[in-house]
Amino acid sequence: MNRRVWGTWTVRRLAYLIIGLWIAIQSAMGQEWLLAALGGYFSVLAIFKLGCAGNQCTTLNTIKK
Repeated sequence: MNRRVWGTWTVRRLAYLIIGLWIAIQSAMGQEWLLAALGGYFSVLAIFKLGCAGNQCTTLNTIKK
C-alpha cells in the first residue's frame, strides 16, 4: 500500500490530485457538499493510483476487435 501511494507520480496523477483538492475545498467553502464529495473522489483516485489517474484506463485505440 505504501508503494502504491508514494510510488511513481505522473503528471496526470498530480493533476487529478490538485484539481480534486481544489474542487473539494472550494465546494466545502461554499457548502456544496455533493461537489465536495466529487472533489474527494478525484483526490482519492490520485492518492491511491486508481482508474485513469493511475494509467489503468484503456482507449478505443487499444481495444482489440
